[in-house]
Amino acid sequence: MTSDFNLNLLNILNRELDSNVDPEKFRHHAFFNGDKSQIEMHLVAREPQTVSLQALGEEINFNQGETILTEISCKFTPDSLTSLLSEAGFRSNTHFQPDDEYFSLILAEPA
Repeated sequence: MTSDFNLNLLNILNRELDSNVDPEKFRHHAFFNGDKSQIEMHLVAREPQTVSLQALGEEINFNQGETILTEISCKFTPDSLTSLLSEAGFRSNTHFQPDDEYFSLILAEPA
């Protein structure tokens, strides 16, 4: 489903920017970037191609393997969230995290 969602961005380019991109010439690639603690979504060119964005008067050349970064999903730990809040002038009041640790909610207040 994520792959379909990501590749659909190319259909949106075609519709909104009068583009000629062929979604079949790209593949979805997602991975976890441990250095940045984030999941990255890319569209990877399967072959060399030129994409025309008529509405912008632009052409973009892609080499095989070249990517378009389409999404970044940052992952946080309780410590990294506390640090971010502190840098922004806030402190954690209440922190809720279920046993499966799938998500986290923090009630923050000015420090």
